[in-house]
Amino acid sequence: MEQKRIYKTAIYCRLSQDDGNAGDSSSIQTQKMMLEKYCKDNNFNIYDSYIDDGFSGTNFNRPSFQRLLKDIENGKINLVITKDLSRLGRDYIMTGYYTEIYFSDKNVRYIAISDNIDTLKNDNDIAPFKNILNDMYVRDISRKIKTARRQRAMQGLFTGSGAPYGYIKDPNNKNKLLVEPETAAVVKRVFDLRLSGYGAVYIAKQLTQDKILIPSAMKAKAGDTRFQRYFDDSTSYLWADGMVNIIIDNPAYTGATVSSRQEIISYKTKKCINNKKEKWIVVPNTHEAIITTEEFERVQKLKEERHAVKTRHEVDNLFKGLIRCSDCGARMGLTSRVRRGKLVSYYRCSTFATRNTEEKHWTTIKYEDIKEIVSTRLREFFALFKDDDKLILAVQKKIEDSNISVDCEKELAKIEARQKTLGNITKKVYDDYFESKISENTYQDLIKRYESEQSDLKAKHDSLSAEKNKKRNYIDDFQKLKTLVNSFLDFKELTQEMVYNLIDKIEIENIGAFRQRQQRIIKITYRFLEIEM
Repeated sequence: MEQKRIYKTAIYCRLSQDDGNAGDSSSIQTQKMMLEKYCKDNNFNIYDSYIDDGFSGTNFNRPSFQRLLKDIENGKINLVITKDLSRLGRDYIMTGYYTEIYFSDKNVRYIAISDNIDTLKNDNDIAPFKNILNDMYVRDISRKIKTARRQRAMQGLFTGSGAPYGYIKDPNNKNKLLVEPETAAVVKRVFDLRLSGYGAVYIAKQLTQDKILIPSAMKAKAGDTRFQRYFDDSTSYLWADGMVNIIIDNPAYTGATVSSRQEIISYKTKKCINNKKEKWIVVPNTHEAIITTEEFERVQKLKEERHAVKTRHEVDNLFKGLIRCSDCGARMGLTSRVRRGKLVSYYRCSTFATRNTEEKHWTTIKYEDIKEIVSTRLREFFALFKDDDKLILAVQKKIEDSNISVDCEKELAKIEARQKTLGNITKKVYDDYFESKISENTYQDLIKRYESEQSDLKAKHDSLSAEKNKKRNYIDDFQKLKTLVNSFLDFKELTQEMVYNLIDKIEIENIGAFRQRQQRIIKITYRFLEIEM
């Protein structure tokens, strides 16, 4: 009965990038010619050819394969032929489903020529094993590609499919980034606005108002066909706060190559998950920076503290997130209340309302008072940087206060010598144990003792190395702070940009009830060296 059946044949060809090194025998053209000849030799009428070029065998959502299934459902096809099982698919579960269940349910015959598989016959026991081997092949290829990509990333080579906004790929080296002036200026503006205290929503609104093309529209403008759908008047300039956050979270703008921000869950799916920042591969100084590392780190700190310009107060709230209660360490929030018919804004300890009556404290300060005090202190602080002699004395005092040891180099040399000696002793102990000169118990005791000493020495070495670098770090950080101060010298009005860039925190001491007017003790800690004044 089956021999007299008239076949309406579908020849199916597939080739992915993973198959690119298999030679001409796997090319689409060669597959098609082989299948057409097979049909001619066996008197099979070809209904249509179905070709998926550039699609992975683990993905069954291929355009032509889906069209093939639709034609089967509509009764237009009752025979499917491929070069081999791997052309149908490389996922052994799904491939097995189609060959063992789906085709049978639809009364469709399936032939894989090279693998000698024909569902009309009963000698296809090898098919499941071939499916598993095909699946293992993809798994192996996926693992090798992932390993190779990670190694390249560790070397600081850019491995992404597209350059971050603000950069382009070097035409002569696709693993290197070059600054793209037009978009780099936008990136710099985003960071400058954030450093001035503005939030992502506000920044996005400004970019939209100024008709700045969004990143995807910019890629479309540059000729990337994947983003053409974004290039229209209605959405091309519509920035969202999420787009801004993607920019300010990316260390690439400091000149670092960033990889592994996302990870594919499985080689059988293209679904990605966002990795935690600890899993990112960040290699510094691989290309030209758009912003400094200090600017990037400051923006991250601002984001963590959720600094943003708010308009719900009568005042600008210049010190949002910076003021802390010295009594309990909590942040002090800005609040307002009417006193004698006048609205008064002041900072109050945020734990005030949550404490028991006996634990309440009245750490408060009027907004105008703290603004005046900070302005005065900043002018005094700036005076220090106008006098190089005073600056040098301040650096020396900071170093002396930090108890940096002058014998640091000698101590490090002693530790390194002892570490080397312990290494030789450990090797000797192992050799003696291997030659049965000492018992296993003695060996274990000695190794445990030497490993403990090595661990202690390493901790001391790390501590002394950090101490050794303090002097140089203090001088470097003072220079950074001096450069920053120079941009704000002779200021007339206190601004949020000045406050956020120069001040790390402001501590207010508990001075009693709000109605009491007492001399407040205020400590201002400046950035970089945590100088208190």
